[in-house]
Amino acid sequence: STRIPSPGAKMVTFGELLYLPAVGAIILLMTALSAALTAPDPVLGPYAEERFGLNPAQIGLLFSSCTIAYALLSPVIGEIGGRFGNFKVLVAGLVAAAAAFIVLGPSPWIPQRLLPRSASLLFVGMGLSGVGDSTLTCGAAAMLQAALSAGHETEEVADTVAGLLSVSWTLGALVGPLMGATLVERFGFPRAMSLTSVGLLAIAALGSCAHATSRPATTAARARRQRLLGIRASDEPLDAEAPAAPAAASALPAYEPPAVPGVASASLAEELGATVPAAASASRLERPRPRLPPLPRATAVRGPHDLAEALLDPVADGSDDET
Repeated sequence: STRIPSPGAKMVTFGELLYLPAVGAIILLMTALSAALTAPDPVLGPYAEERFGLNPAQIGLLFSSCTIAYALLSPVIGEIGGRFGNFKVLVAGLVAAAAAFIVLGPSPWIPQRLLPRSASLLFVGMGLSGVGDSTLTCGAAAMLQAALSAGHETEEVADTVAGLLSVSWTLGALVGPLMGATLVERFGFPRAMSLTSVGLLAIAALGSCAHATSRPATTAARARRQRLLGIRASDEPLDAEAPAAPAAASALPAYEPPAVPGVASASLAEELGATVPAAASASRLERPRPRLPPLPRATAVRGPHDLAEALLDPVADGSDDET
């Protein structure tokens, strides 16, 4: 459907966007993903060194595995989001991050024969975490789509959406390390990673429910905005066909040029069953042209005396005619 842009569009505030449940759900998911990306930062290095004896170079490569997976999927994750839905891909990324923390522990709730503790499992978990975090790029498109569905325009919400994305990312980056360090100190690394996974799954379920129930609120907000702008609630395309001409205008007779003397009218000839001669139809009325007086002959002027005679002759002729 095509919306009519409002003249003099003004920027939408943070409160107006946060009033939409869909936008709140997206901010919640993006904050959780940002926290999941930064939660292992203060605890993974010491755990890998103490448990598996990894040196600093190997620990650096361990963290780089997450970044490599993130960089490889970021160029194509936008196309995946456009095909399957940006919000759905964002939820799938959060589920992938939750699975990464199960593997990263590994979780004590899973039998050790299925997930044996090894250094290679740390690399797999960090790579899976990068896969989940790459879906953060779908958050901007999902939030913009939610704002447009509420009746806002792109130029009104672009700056506000960018600000909310920055807030959610910064908030998650702030909460993640604090949460990871606190949980590891309280429960130990494997159990802390499992609790983080449970929390991510709970946030994914909560965000999905909030987004699913946001459609009636989005429709109501869009209708309210359209009433304020004087736009009808029913979306009509801008390229709709023009209304039909009134019956009175369509019933007007066709224009016929006035008859010219000497030229037969085509409609009259058809009524009389005659044929209009080609010569008569091609002829046109000739108007008399005004006859101009003949131009005086140019005389050669040989000197001042001859020039005076040429100028005085018309005056003499006029005086003779008067007499």
